[in-house]
Amino acid sequence: MQKVDREEGGHQGSLIRFVNKVADAFKDKKITTLAYEGTAAAPQKTHAQSNVIILISSIDIFREQPLRNANWPAAVLLRNQLKSWANKANQLFIWDYSVQFTNYLSPFPDLEVLADNLKYFKSQHVTGIFEQGSGDTYADAAELNSYLQAKLFWNPDQDVHDLITEFCNGYYGSGSAFVREYLIDRKTALQNSGKHLDIYGNPMIDSRGYLSTENMEHYQKLLYEAHLAVATDNKYSDRIKRLQLSLEYVALQQALFYGIDSGGFLQISKDLTTYIPKAGWQDRVDRFVMDCKQQGVKVLAEEGLSPDAYKDYWQKILSVPLPVNLALHAKVTLDNPFVEDYPAKGNQTLTDGMPGYKDFSYNWLCFYAADLSAIIDMGSIKNCGKISINFLDDPRHWIFLPVSVQVSVSQNGIDYKDLKPVAFNEGPEHSDIQIITASFSLPAASKLRFIKIKAINPKTLTVWQNNTSKKAMIAADEIRVTP
Repeated sequence: MQKVDREEGGHQGSLIRFVNKVADAFKDKKITTLAYEGTAAAPQKTHAQSNVIILISSIDIFREQPLRNANWPAAVLLRNQLKSWANKANQLFIWDYSVQFTNYLSPFPDLEVLADNLKYFKSQHVTGIFEQGSGDTYADAAELNSYLQAKLFWNPDQDVHDLITEFCNGYYGSGSAFVREYLIDRKTALQNSGKHLDIYGNPMIDSRGYLSTENMEHYQKLLYEAHLAVATDNKYSDRIKRLQLSLEYVALQQALFYGIDSGGFLQISKDLTTYIPKAGWQDRVDRFVMDCKQQGVKVLAEEGLSPDAYKDYWQKILSVPLPVNLALHAKVTLDNPFVEDYPAKGNQTLTDGMPGYKDFSYNWLCFYAADLSAIIDMGSIKNCGKISINFLDDPRHWIFLPVSVQVSVSQNGIDYKDLKPVAFNEGPEHSDIQIITASFSLPAASKLRFIKIKAINPKTLTVWQNNTSKKAMIAADEIRVTP
């Protein structure tokens, strides 16, 4: 098999030769095989049998720009794969995607790009499409998505804007003009942001783009006006309420990111010692969950988070007050860069007042194949009793505990005193997500201003997660200093 793969340029060689033998044995049947990851490229020598269908995945491309003229590497690669497979197979299908799998309800303005990509696929000799969405659970604008796909699969040359207008007029009644404006404005905001639309993105990353605070307020106003326009008609009102679910979901998710800041869910307690939930926040979560159930939302993400589980998740967060951090908004200097794909609040993620939760893309600062090496400057000398920092253990996303954590403290930023280091052991194989705390106690009445932290990234992966193409990533959240 290795010899065949060398001749053909990869694993697609042994796969296509095997599939051809199956196709030979069943000449009256259509045999489908995937061109995906290790088999994505076309073989260099072998041609697929005439009854073999090559199903090519578009999983790696972004969705803010049509495939035909996008210049990011994954788009260029997919265009080349389509051309090379067209020379090696008589029948090509595409496995495409039209939802954000990590957040089914999150607004996903890909409609025009979806339409253009279908035209492009047709021009590249593709004769079949499998469009993967959220299955039997509701996702953002699911009815409109289904309508467009049904229309465009029959005739991809139809005008997508005319189809969207046609659908809105028929489905949203007197609120259609506001809904149409909402759809146009979120697409325009995405294009103006210059950022990617990723099927594995999230509302926190997009808060710097089309889901910014300003854009969210605008969208909410438009859908509020749409709801007012149909307030006396339960049918149309219910449909617009379903659209509004997406904006409420984003608001809740972003609140975890904003935390103690504007748009967050926390406020300072009367005695100024802890941060507590804003009044009515649990009620807001409960209303959202109830609306999800009424609107046919069974899960909120591909991983299967149900509305009830989402409610439990929030209840756990809201039940634990956060102590005020003496290092809040302290200056953070990093020796090594964090992972740009998950920037959170940049360096200030480590002193923004918010802990990380079990989603690594929120409030965690990630370091791939690099140590966390940071100096925290609190701005003045303070009386400190304890320093703690959390680390995420999420093997499914290649995030592991550091080997050890060393903390050193100083009053002047020159003379540092080392505290007793904390060592971690990744332990036996597991797939559950854990948050592990490294805590450092200080002598009574310790006075300090500077904190130096070094968390050592594992040099090799665990035996049970060994992968020659991967390296370990560590993820750290708030560096918390308490009296």
